[in-house]
Order: sequence, then C-alpha cells, then structure tokens
Amino acid sequence: MPPYTQVLLSKYKFAYDDTSSIVDNFRELAISQNWKKKSKPYKEQRKQFIGEIVVDQFWEHFGGRQESLQMWKELCALVIEDYESRSAPTSIHECKSMLTGTYVNIVDLVETKRAGQSKVKPIFKSAKDLRRYILRSNKIFPKEKAKKNPLLQMFLIEVFGPGGGGGGGKRKRKAKKAAEA
Repeated sequence: MPPYTQVLLSKYKFAYDDTSSIVDNFRELAISQNWKKKSKPYKEQRKQFIGEIVVDQFWEHFGGRQESLQMWKELCALVIEDYESRSAPTSIHECKSMLTGTYVNIVDLVETKRAGQSKVKPIFKSAKDLRRYILRSNKIFPKEKAKKNPLLQMFLIEVFGPGGGGGGGKRKRKAKKAAEA
C-alpha cells in the first residue's frame, strides 16, 4: 500500500477506493470529515491529498528513474497523439524533444495510467489552454512535489505567479534559451 494511502487509513479512517478517481476519492474524504467546499481546511487538505496520491501513484506506475529510456517511452506513448506512427525514440533526449510543446495535466496523466487507458485526455496545444483547464477543473498538482521527480518536471507549467498570466512558464523560457543559443 502506498505511503499516503496508509496515512489516510490511520489518520482519517478512510479507505482509498482504487476504482474511483483521485478527485472522487477526495470528495468522499471531505464528506467523511465534514470539510466544507471553499473552506480553508478543504482547500489545504485537497492540495495535500491530490499531491500525495498523485506522487504515490506516479512512482508506482513510472518510478523516478530519469535515466530509464523505457519510462520516457511510456510517457511519450501516453501523451503523444500519433506516437505509434512515429519512429520509436532511441534516446531520452529524443523523448524529451517529442514531449516539448505537449501539455497535459499531471493528475490526468496519472489517472490515465492507473485506469489502463492508452492516451491522456485532454491534451493541450499551449500552456495557456492547460492553465485554464487546471483552474476550471481544480486539478492542481503542487509544483514543489513535481520538482522532486525529473519525469514529472517535464510537465510543469506556471499556473499561479509570474509565468501564470499569459503563457508558457518554464518550457517557454527553455525554448527561448535554446533558440538564442
């Protein structure tokens, strides 16, 4: 049993349901704890819950081995729409290049893998579109948690703060630096 799932059981007497989505599980936990939507405890616990569960499940399904070409290929297969029709990447660098400019929600990525589906839905063409989706769906994954896993870092964008207004966050800056070199 993943570490945070054990915390849920011991601290809240809540049994995580593997057949339900992460968001649905949180909804059930919030009801069981009488956390009111939009209250401070609800928001704080939701952020922690989603962050911890996604990290647990990401490690379970992908691991954190940034040097594993196989893990990078699995990410590409889940995220790149026409991956199967392309030549298989032969290096991690090729995988990263394929993923550049593709935007997915990290929560949706983990849910897709966990559910055994073949492609993440939805896939966005810009950080701005993904940002709107994240704010609308409230599927917010804590940036500080993603920074700890090199495979997750690939999918980071700024949602709040300096890069959160208009568009491209970390990837846009990296692309600009590469173009200037």
